[in-house]
Amino acid sequence: MTDVSSTRDPYRDRVVGFVDILGFADLVRQADRDPQLRNRISEALNQVRSVSSPTKSDTDLQTQNFSDSLILSAVDTADGFWHLLLSIDALSWNLLQIGVLIRGGITIGGMRHERAIVFGIGVNEAYRLESTVAKMPRVVLGARAYAAAERYAQEHEVWATYRNARLLRDRDGVWFLNYLMELGCFNRQLPTNSDMERHPLWAVGRSVQSIMC
Repeated sequence: MTDVSSTRDPYRDRVVGFVDILGFADLVRQADRDPQLRNRISEALNQVRSVSSPTKSDTDLQTQNFSDSLILSAVDTADGFWHLLLSIDALSWNLLQIGVLIRGGITIGGMRHERAIVFGIGVNEAYRLESTVAKMPRVVLGARAYAAAERYAQEHEVWATYRNARLLRDRDGVWFLNYLMELGCFNRQLPTNSDMERHPLWAVGRSVQSIMC
């Protein structure tokens, strides 16, 4: 007889992200008649799996997409934390290319994440943050996630650099992932040459402007 208490419990604290792709239903309707758009959607969703962890170590990043939502999780370490955030950053950037914004929540909490099984209090909390706290196209951090970012920043200058560049505090006091960081840097440079409109960030900026207006 197997001693269940002695087996390794796959339910444990992980960094968890829940992402909602805004306007996805309309996008899917368009893609139903547009093979090229279908390919671009697939590429954008697959990009989240191609991001390397900052230290190239194994963070056990898991991602699952269903309809307009994604669940992501990684090991509860500094590398796992930033691997997940940078993966969401890559996802948002690629979806921006097809005129779509995201909303999401990031936390740390207990969960079991396998190919066929996903559940846990961490998933519930990430969903709560996305559905009731974010309220606009932003990816917000829960208290445990932000506390971890601060702790890691004090432990190593690499994590401090990520924290200072990638996390911002909004006017309502909520911390969020600045997935428009590159666009902000581009805008601050105020390019004035005639080739400005050929820059890929120019197109992204116009896309964001058209979505928000």
